[in-house]
Amino acid sequence: MKIEINQEGSIVVLALIGDFDASAVQTVHEQIQTYVDDSAAVLIVDLSQVSFMDSSAIGVLVRLFRAKQEPKNAFHLAGATGQPADLLELLQISRFIPHHADLNQAMAAAKSTADA
Repeated sequence: MKIEINQEGSIVVLALIGDFDASAVQTVHEQIQTYVDDSAAVLIVDLSQVSFMDSSAIGVLVRLFRAKQEPKNAFHLAGATGQPADLLELLQISRFIPHHADLNQAMAAAKSTADA
């Protein structure tokens, strides 16, 4: 798994590339934790280039979401398609973690959070 990190003001986009499975969990968690600890940052995890996700990946996303409760709506998912989107839907993750169809929608939502 590769992670590309881009920051625009207080919005941090973490683009995950490849399979997000048990072998990638530790790397993802370690690289994202710095931004979770930054109380001013609004995080977007871009899943548009993730081709496979398993339950350990869902566990990381849920833990990161719970750790990033302030400010409200400071953690977003974007762009999941195929198997990752099916898994998120099956587990009804979007009921508590905002999930956007693409990065542009997530950026718009994150900007409204960052400006609040």
